[in-house]
Amino acid sequence: MIPEKILVNVRDEEEIRVARVVDGKIEGIHWANDERSSLVGSVHQGEISKIEEGLEAAFVDFAGGRAGFLHAGDIHPSLSSADLSPFIAAGQSVPEAVTGDASPSLGERVVLGRKVLVQVKRDAVKGKGATLTTFLSLPGRFLVLLPSMGKIAFSRRIAEEEEREEIASRIDNSGLPEGMGVIVRTAAKEASIDELRADLKVLLAKWGSLEKSSAAAAGPGLLLPAANPVYAGLESQWTSKTKEIIVDNPDYVEGIRDFLGPTVEQGGCSVKTWGNSEPMFEAEGVEKDYQALFQSRIPIGSGASIVIQETEALTSVDVNSGRLDRGSLEETALATNLLAAVELARQIRLRDIGGIVVVDFIDQRNLEYRSRIEEVFSQALESDRSRLKLGRLTSFGLFPLTRRKKGTGMAQARSWSCEACGGGGNISHVRAGALRIIRRLRSENSIAWRVRLQPAVADFLQEQFAEIWAGAPKKVDWEADPQVPASEPVFEKL
Repeated sequence: MIPEKILVNVRDEEEIRVARVVDGKIEGIHWANDERSSLVGSVHQGEISKIEEGLEAAFVDFAGGRAGFLHAGDIHPSLSSADLSPFIAAGQSVPEAVTGDASPSLGERVVLGRKVLVQVKRDAVKGKGATLTTFLSLPGRFLVLLPSMGKIAFSRRIAEEEEREEIASRIDNSGLPEGMGVIVRTAAKEASIDELRADLKVLLAKWGSLEKSSAAAAGPGLLLPAANPVYAGLESQWTSKTKEIIVDNPDYVEGIRDFLGPTVEQGGCSVKTWGNSEPMFEAEGVEKDYQALFQSRIPIGSGASIVIQETEALTSVDVNSGRLDRGSLEETALATNLLAAVELARQIRLRDIGGIVVVDFIDQRNLEYRSRIEEVFSQALESDRSRLKLGRLTSFGLFPLTRRKKGTGMAQARSWSCEACGGGGNISHVRAGALRIIRRLRSENSIAWRVRLQPAVADFLQEQFAEIWAGAPKKVDWEADPQVPASEPVFEKL
């Protein structure tokens, strides 16, 4: 088993990155910056502003910019009772489902102007509002409180039925109010009844504070902010295979240990402080891997590559062949397609690509080879926690699939043309390149530098980070060069 490590880059205030690294490659990433902070998990008082029977959804004005999307399946049945406050409605235990002709229409379940308590499920993407739910969940150290769901559910990492029954008995004795439920997190496996009670007490207090905030809210507004991105990242990236967590800001070490609980370190995972002045991602050899997530063209070896293009309708992926070293053309195509299948599964997961994806593999006439590509691609996608639906590889080399976006991946923005490589980029790519320069300048002791950089990155630094461009805190000779890729600035000591 290859050990995993998690790198927590929180030294620089402009961007936070939590990366899961396996065998020198990034296999999971959670990030946030001052332009892109996730709202997932935040709780808001909202107001129904539009009802679309055809979409089976309502739109909600809340403190998150564009109106949020609330699907009928995420609307609490109690909202049909106009005399219930938003908080009381959100906390009602969900009754048995009503089906058939007796099922109320969307218009009977909610009305325009109705005040609702909503939680963000997925962030807004590509001009679409955030996805909301009225079934709230409050995460704690060991448990996730489900105020309106009277059931006990378990993390997928707690698989043994006997273990689930034992933990459930401890939960029953922890003081869980009737009608409420919980999701048991992996960390609860070794938790005592006293620890579970303490965690539940904190969650119930948080639920109580939501009641007060909701009652005091005159209109749409934020009631509970999203989780700290460092802890949200650790929650999404930690696995039982993680043996080391390295943090480049010592102020976070104790908080991380407390957040993860004793179970993690008892299982052989250590939490350490990064003791090097060099940027952690650079020293660990994964900065280039990170920068590649913003590029459309990804090399996969032997001159071959995959090109990822996201549009409003779908994401297209083109597999480009490399050089023919040995063997037949068909065998070379197979080798390239298999490399592409493995790397593409990783890129889809890391970039959080959602919706329809169509992969244009190199044509394979051999049916056995086509089956092999399907098998390898399917296996490579198994580690993706998002919901996937896979098609079949056609005789034209096309492989369709759909994926539910989690809303925590790479931000895709407007495109621009890179003169150095001829490929596409985006504003996120430019920003990532600029932040790479800032990290390097802050960490080095040399007082004078010459930095050759892509003109788009130079413009971004001038506009967004004027104090760095002006040479503070170090003297820098900036040289804009269109032949320098945005992600590969060149540093020279003067």
